[in-house]
Amino acid sequence: MKVRTFMSRCKSDRIALWACIYFVLAVPFAAVLPSWVGWENGPIEILQDLVLFVGAIYCITLFCRASGRYRHGLWLAASAYFLILLGRELSWGRIFMPIGMTDHGPDFVSMHALPYYKVVYGIIAVAILMTVLSFVAYAPWRRICQEISTPVITFVLIAAAVVALLGDKGLLLGNAFDENLEEEMELLVYLLNLYFAHWYYRRLECTDGSVALKMRERSNFKIG
Repeated sequence: MKVRTFMSRCKSDRIALWACIYFVLAVPFAAVLPSWVGWENGPIEILQDLVLFVGAIYCITLFCRASGRYRHGLWLAASAYFLILLGRELSWGRIFMPIGMTDHGPDFVSMHALPYYKVVYGIIAVAILMTVLSFVAYAPWRRICQEISTPVITFVLIAAAVVALLGDKGLLLGNAFDENLEEEMELLVYLLNLYFAHWYYRRLECTDGSVALKMRERSNFKIG
């Protein structure tokens, strides 16, 4: 029965369908696209930066729109999560310091060449730690695990992350194919992360409202 339910969810989830189509088409596209598409600070990576920036702004919007019946500060943590990913994609600002061009794209100054790199690493570590602690403190884990179904796209996200990791290590076909496929899969992962925020916001608001309604009905019944 659970298998049938899962399959019906797959069929009804259009986002999961489009994500699967993207996942499949990314492979032939990675083979035919020119190598510069997957370079550092190339077109795909610029799209990734835009998606992550939109994700950070969207999560701030969700924080402002959330009902407040649960610890909706988690959307600020989610916004920080997107900003950390954005900082990683921007190489913590090093993409604005090119020093030359190679066969694999532009070359940027090394982080250790910067006189203040230890300060940068310290700020990154503190930001990651605060974001993790905020998720632990604010996310309603019990409700997420017990009352909200896991979106089907979770499996697509995991597969895309694995392929991106393999491409980053050059363990697929090598050369430009690995670079292009890695960037394509990272873009898919970021898009799905953005959809995750939307998914859980909608369901947290819905389940929280239904729980509050049941509590009011029970209190009215006892009074009556």
